[in-house]
Order: sequence, then C-alpha cells, then structure tokens
Amino acid sequence: TFGCRWQVSAWAACSANCGPGFRWRTVTCPSGNPEDCEETAPATTESCHSRVGCEWLLTEWSACSATCGLGERYRNVSCSSSDDSDCLDAKPRELDACEGSSCNWEVGAWTVCSSRCGAGVQTRSVSCPRGDCRSEEPASTQACQSTSCAWDFGDWSSCSSKCGDGIQTRHVF
Repeated sequence: TFGCRWQVSAWAACSANCGPGFRWRTVTCPSGNPEDCEETAPATTESCHSRVGCEWLLTEWSACSATCGLGERYRNVSCSSSDDSDCLDAKPRELDACEGSSCNWEVGAWTVCSSRCGAGVQTRSVSCPRGDCRSEEPASTQACQSTSCAWDFGDWSSCSSKCGDGIQTRHVF
C-alpha cells in the first residue's frame, strides 16, 4: 500500500459571508494510514475572503449645515466587512445638498403710538436678511389706541374788565 496518493474533497464554502474567514476540506489517505501516502498531506484548512454577503452600512443623514438656504448634510457609509472594496454595489453618497427651512423674518420693536390720545399707528422694521423667507411677511404697521388722554390747559388771559365783572379765558387741549 506504499505509494498511495492523498484523496482530497472539494473546499467547503467560506465560513464568512462578508470579509475574511476560513474554509476546509477532507484529506485522507486511501489506505487509512497516513504514512502510506507520499509527501506531506495537503492542507485541510485555508483562509478565504467572501464578498457575497457584503452590504453598505449607512448612518442617518446629519442635520442640514444651513438653517436657512442651501447647505450640506452628511452620513457615514461603510462596507459591512470594514473594507469598502468588498462591497460590490456602487458606494452610496456620503454628502448631499440640502436646504434649511428656518429662514426667519427679522422684526424691530414697535414704535410708540403716533397719537397721544385716541387712535393712531405704530410701525416697526421688517426684513428678510437672506431674501428667502418662506413664511408670510409680518406686518410693519398696526393700529394703536392711546389711553393716556389728559386735558392740557393754557394760562389764563388777563381779565377783560379793569373794574367790576369781566371775563378770563384759557385754551384747553
């Protein structure tokens, strides 16, 4: 039985679905005695590298870099094996354009009421600094009602008569 040749089975599938792993095969001497086979026995295991189950892992998109107007958002994209060359599909984008939706109007403080007594008008400044505010423009004028009405009196005039009854007047506002 000396001079036997090793019988080798086909390699089994790689132990990993994605990335490095091992595979094995059966190696036997037909006589059942390894000393009867020539040379050293072939390897029963070897390292392997599978790409079949590799997929892209994506994190959620970040917030837009701009609160108002055009900006960018990003996410992490990596292959499940930690080696991007293992993923067979095209790599998804890591950077994307976005538009901030918080374009706000800037408004100043209301002025004092234009009337010291009764109905009047108040004004304020209103601007859209970046020019792309999406909400309705806030009012720049509004009606007001002043309630601090008080009579204002002028000085009394001289008496109309130098002797006896006479009349004095004054202006009332």
